[in-house]
Amino acid sequence: MLDDKLTSTLIALRQKYVATLHDRQTQLATHVLALCDEGFTQEGLSDLFYQVHNIVGVAPTYGLPRLGKLATEAELLLSDIRDEDVISSEQEDDLIVAMEELVTEMGRIYTAQAA
Repeated sequence: MLDDKLTSTLIALRQKYVATLHDRQTQLATHVLALCDEGFTQEGLSDLFYQVHNIVGVAPTYGLPRLGKLATEAELLLSDIRDEDVISSEQEDDLIVAMEELVTEMGRIYTAQAA
């Protein structure tokens, strides 16, 4: 009885979280585009780090291990570069690829639930 209630609560929470992924996806993509256009500033990278870090912590809780894995990979890249004075073009490219993979996975999950 308690397990059924817990399971249904977790399912409902997961559905609510997944319903937010489209907006989060848009925010992350917009943030990355701004970094590309305006430069990879420490402030911009720190803001992006905290957005990604939130996904790292929440995604596995809601049974989204691939999303959590991709977010962790992006977070590690951000952690390595956010405090550096100069960021190489290779680091920028690696971050862009990681963020594209993360944003794509967010869209895939959101679309699958909406279907």
